Amino acid sequence: MSVIDEFRQRIQRRSEKVEKREIDKAIRVQLGLLEEETSQTSQTIQSTRTKKPGFFSRYFENFFTMRFEKGNVVTFRKYWPTLLGKVWAPTLILLIVMVAGGVFVNNIRLGGIQQPWLNILFLLIFLFFVFGIMWWIYQYVDWRNDIYQVSDKYIFDIERKPLGTEVKKSAPLESILSLEHERMGFLGYLLNYGKVIINVGETKFFFNNVHEPARVQQDIFTRIHTLKRQKEIAEAARDRKNLVNVLGIYHDAAEEIREEEYLEDEYDEEYDEDEMEQY
Repeated sequence: MSVIDEFRQRIQRRSEKVEKREIDKAIRVQLGLLEEETSQTSQTIQSTRTKKPGFFSRYFENFFTMRFEKGNVVTFRKYWPTLLGKVWAPTLILLIVMVAGGVFVNNIRLGGIQQPWLNILFLLIFLFFVFGIMWWIYQYVDWRNDIYQVSDKYIFDIERKPLGTEVKKSAPLESILSLEHERMGFLGYLLNYGKVIINVGETKFFFNNVHEPARVQQDIFTRIHTLKRQKEIAEAARDRKNLVNVLGIYHDAAEEIREEEYLEDEYDEEYDEDEMEQY
């Protein structure tokens, strides 16, 4: 703890030195003792054609990724056990259909199936196969659409049913009071997944079944700290600007007073010279 406190104090001292240097620089610019730096950035406009993603790239992009970043948004998916819990039944149906299809083809070669049973069995196997595929895809898309996101200002809990409604809850990072994470059960500790509990005022957000919940918690902590730091920098910039403005007003007033005193002194000298000439 002493090392951490020393490191924190060192950062604080460094920030104070930077702030003093910025104030001194702003004062010198305001008083005309230093030229203001102007940075010119050349912006190049690039025209790129955006190609709409296809079905595979749309629904199977980041298939093996439980955490990915896009812009300033971090997205978390529920871990693999949640997907397996959703697709085990349609997967079992597909396996049974495949075994039945193999037996069906073998009996056709041996001539063990006659009309009209041939067409009926083929139709049943085909229908069960299509049903299993559609059910598997539905469960997969349902799992894929349940995501949690953390941006630079908000957290999101998004649940979107395939071909159905979307429920989206959000809360500002500033409203977060506390964070907890826990791994439940043997599989939770073995595979390192669990849930993150986010206390927001009187409500709670649950990031359920996320991989590496401690890292998810740390990501949220980092965003909260970054947001606070940005606010502190903005407030320091406003205070610095107000201080410089006050000093500028004081400097202008002092200049006016000096000019008035100089003019009065000149007028007094001229008046004294005129009186001397008259005598």
